[in-house]
Amino acid sequence: MSTLISDHAEVVRSEKVPIEKVLSGYFGGVDVSLGEPINIQDNSEVFRATIATQPPRQAAVKRCFAPRTRTPDVSTAAKQFEALARVEKALSAVKTETGTNQIHRVPEPICLIPELAIFAMGWSNGESLTRKLSRPAILTKRSHWLHQAGEWLGYFHTAGPLRPGRINLDHRLEVIAELEHLHSGNDVFAKATHRLRETAPRLANGDAWTSWLHGDCKTDNFLIDGNAVIGIDISLAYENTIEYDLAQFLNNLELTLNSPRHLVFRGLRRGLVKAFLSGYRQTGPSISDAYLDWIRLDFALSLWDSHIAGRRPNMKTWVLERVFSALVRRLTTGLDSLERA
Repeated sequence: MSTLISDHAEVVRSEKVPIEKVLSGYFGGVDVSLGEPINIQDNSEVFRATIATQPPRQAAVKRCFAPRTRTPDVSTAAKQFEALARVEKALSAVKTETGTNQIHRVPEPICLIPELAIFAMGWSNGESLTRKLSRPAILTKRSHWLHQAGEWLGYFHTAGPLRPGRINLDHRLEVIAELEHLHSGNDVFAKATHRLRETAPRLANGDAWTSWLHGDCKTDNFLIDGNAVIGIDISLAYENTIEYDLAQFLNNLELTLNSPRHLVFRGLRRGLVKAFLSGYRQTGPSISDAYLDWIRLDFALSLWDSHIAGRRPNMKTWVLERVFSALVRRLTTGLDSLERA
């Protein structure tokens, strides 16, 4: 393992030089220095850059590449930079009681270097909401942080191409049928899929608001920086009902609180969910609560399947099974009232 890490570090060091050179040219020839990667994913790396302007400027530089390769992904870099610029413009136009909204924002888009599949954006000293949730300060500031995240998402949906729409469950029911077949021996899955099918007719073709979607709406992608909340890693790849983003965030929040690292704070779940939805309702369009409950259970089953597919039985798999099973059981019970309606 140490050899692999060392080899990766050597590759990164060799690739930083041309990135620094191109960025230097963009900033008028001043020195640009990239630090070590601060975030490494299968398809991207993020560096902290110091730009020797007067005064010196900090930036985040993201490099996109094809998953599990070092091949630059020019298309993805361009799409992500365009999405960042669109959202930054839209959120900047949002007016609040105190004027221009400086609290709910995204990193400033600086430049796109397409030939290297990189783009630069403003640096934030904020900490992810996921990390915040493991801090002792969660006991006193939890409602404020979640309320802010909800406000951000509400502004985001409202600033997008918001329009009235209709609930269409056809595709989701096809996915549910596939999952039911794949997990035919799992009683928790069976009860959940039955409940979804039974309640779907009561929701189909109902009213719902449609807008652009974050696409990866989770606690990792909200940075808390003082009084500001900053949304990151926005794709804008799809437009659909706003409940999609809400369901993704709430499921991720609950799974995070059920992880071993955050288990001591699991009892705070109700309050955190309430604070997030309260913030969203303050700035966003109206929510269909019944549809949100339905889509949360649907998404939870899909996420459970993706996390355990192909995994060998071990302690981590056992923990995942218990965490997902608990979430799905609770969400299934939550649909009981809709079935009786």
